[in-house]
Amino acid sequence: MVVDEPELYAKSEEVEEFMEAHRKLSPYTPIFMNNTLIGIPGRFAGLKTDFLMLDDYLCNRENRKVVEMIDATKMMWEAGKEDRLPVFYFLEGENLHNHYRECTYAEQVAQTYGVIIAGARGVSYFCSMPVYPEDYRACVDVNRELLELEEVIFSLEKTSRAAITDSVVKFMTRKLGNKIYIIALNSDNDRAADVEIMLPSEFKYAGSAKVKFEDRKVEVKNGRISDKFKPLERHVYCIELKQ
Repeated sequence: MVVDEPELYAKSEEVEEFMEAHRKLSPYTPIFMNNTLIGIPGRFAGLKTDFLMLDDYLCNRENRKVVEMIDATKMMWEAGKEDRLPVFYFLEGENLHNHYRECTYAEQVAQTYGVIIAGARGVSYFCSMPVYPEDYRACVDVNRELLELEEVIFSLEKTSRAAITDSVVKFMTRKLGNKIYIIALNSDNDRAADVEIMLPSEFKYAGSAKVKFEDRKVEVKNGRISDKFKPLERHVYCIELKQ
């Protein structure tokens, strides 16, 4: 990280010059800025970094929603797509002098899955010493899950996209080997969702899907899954393909 939130105190052209000087001295180390919601859409310092990083935090003010983190990830992706810049998100971990409270377990899991589904290819956390055990446990749990899903998330195998009947459920569709994965999240902090998932039509499926990390299965009937999502709940479906 060459500069932190420079749009709040510095001139764009000066920071761009500073970053270029840093890159010349260390040409093999990727560089980035920690930007605010002002800097990325404003293309501060030309966004001349190796990836984009945003450090806008869920609990830096009251009544924020997880979907704001998802929308901010989409904003970064749009800003960087012309230059093919990967998107990272510096999520809130625990830092109570800077946030009015810590994330709940559900919020921490949801914001991490949410930004990944929205297109982030890496996450980090703004942490000091943990105070709220459930927040810390969520960070550990969700990162253990994402490490297990790493090859799935980054798979380049071709598949069409699934469809879900309620737009509040954000999701990604991936194929890896003989399996289709649907990683889905209810992005609403308050409303439950009862949905039907239409799997990619070009495949034939086994009669049930494993819901990873939950020790349960759901029926697959005519290429469709019906399931319920609590507010901020994530489900990861793994469905075997028939030959």
